Amino acid sequence: MAKGLNPTPAYDILITGGDQQLVDQKKKELTDRFEMTDMGEVKRILGIDVQRDYEQGTLAISQEHYVNTLLERFGMQEANPDPRTRKSTGSILYLAQCTRFDLSYAALQLSKACSNPAQVNMTAAKHVLRYLRGNPVLPIVYKRGQFRLAAFTDSSFGANPDNGRSTTGYLFFLAGGLISYGAKTQTLTAQSTVEAEIQALSYSAREAVYISNFMTELNFKTFGSVPINSDSTGALTVAGNAMHSQRTKHVALRYFFIRELVLRGQITLHHRPSEHQLADIATKYLPKHRFASIIQQIKDFSC
Repeated sequence: MAKGLNPTPAYDILITGGDQQLVDQKKKELTDRFEMTDMGEVKRILGIDVQRDYEQGTLAISQEHYVNTLLERFGMQEANPDPRTRKSTGSILYLAQCTRFDLSYAALQLSKACSNPAQVNMTAAKHVLRYLRGNPVLPIVYKRGQFRLAAFTDSSFGANPDNGRSTTGYLFFLAGGLISYGAKTQTLTAQSTVEAEIQALSYSAREAVYISNFMTELNFKTFGSVPINSDSTGALTVAGNAMHSQRTKHVALRYFFIRELVLRGQITLHHRPSEHQLADIATKYLPKHRFASIIQQIKDFSC
């Protein structure tokens, strides 16, 4: 923790690297300039708990402490009062962005009503808090020896009743754990499920390029082609066809972008049966057994 001239602000700083001597040097440079407290190896930062198992070669991140603090803040540990919708939604969004991939779809839906929440939104937020009370721990575990990138993408056609926009869901795995995931409302109104899936593929293709370039900047090895898994045979057929259909003309730029990345060898497209489409968790409401099944598949996933 470092403090500047103003004694009030405090900043959490995480320093990481493969060269311990260089890490120690950077720490000394900071402590020479600022008042700092060295907390040792990271255990918790910005509400994220970090656990390392050197023997097993794993690193796990979770937010149990943050979840418990959130439940206490909104009185959900013992009693069940109505939560303050905007504040609880903000906290749920933070959880979803950091480690709780299982909240991606719920966070997207709650965020749509932040400007003018109704009773139904309060009930929905309360439902999420109840879920967290029963499931406070869901770590993302990274495993030694599995340093490969893989992606899943899916869409929910016409999911937004207000404007007919579809929802994109995506999951990116590295070292056996999730490093990027989320649910987003698409920017174009798709006129078919294929068009919705093409938009989802395009978004995931951009994310794949970004992650690959970012890791290259950090001097990690290149990943080669990033496999992107979709359960839409129609979208995969269109994306793999050198002659796109007139019916998909208004999403042509996305189509050409995907085709270009495939031809460059930056991504590969793969069909994934719907029962193994993990990105489903970020696109729609799922029955309890399906929801639990996807979470278990994500836990067990190996790149």
